[in-house]
Amino acid sequence: MAEIACIGRSWAMASWLMDQPEALLADRYREHWDGIVTDVQTNLQWMRFSLGQQWEMFSCIGKATGCTWKAALDMAHTLNRQGGYAGHHDWRIPTIEELQTLYCSSQPETWNDPGVTCQGQYVRPPGSYQLAFPNTPRKGWYWSSSTYEEDLSFVWSIYFYPGYGKVFACRKVLGFGYVRLVRGHL
Repeated sequence: MAEIACIGRSWAMASWLMDQPEALLADRYREHWDGIVTDVQTNLQWMRFSLGQQWEMFSCIGKATGCTWKAALDMAHTLNRQGGYAGHHDWRIPTIEELQTLYCSSQPETWNDPGVTCQGQYVRPPGSYQLAFPNTPRKGWYWSSSTYEEDLSFVWSIYFYPGYGKVFACRKVLGFGYVRLVRGHL
């Protein structure tokens, strides 16, 4: 699922790059050269690619896979059981609060209540951080692990469209949300 390969560049160049100090992307994400970034504000580690894509020689390739919520949970579990990624076996689907940190600033005015659009200058369109998360789908929703308390057949998701982000409750069996895995906790 999440392979690292060296295509079109020499291993010597790859070795040299991995020995360089970790870069800070978008003044927030520390790059680790293995398809992972650490958010220096939250300490969460994120895969730089969505499930269905691959990390190859410092870039994300392929098309993100849309799936049901259950399939997303199963894919995360299978990845961890089959060896994990980048030496870690604790990847998971983020909570809605964690997912929000990717697409809105951490300022107090970030998100009001679930179901409310990220306001004004605080929204970050998915394309804004292509350096940290290359080849991210420009529109669509991402699953969270947070269930909707009023109806457990729903789960919180975030819908992204360039310049727009909205938290909403989505039926778990409705298909084809995207998934970006995380490790650590807020």
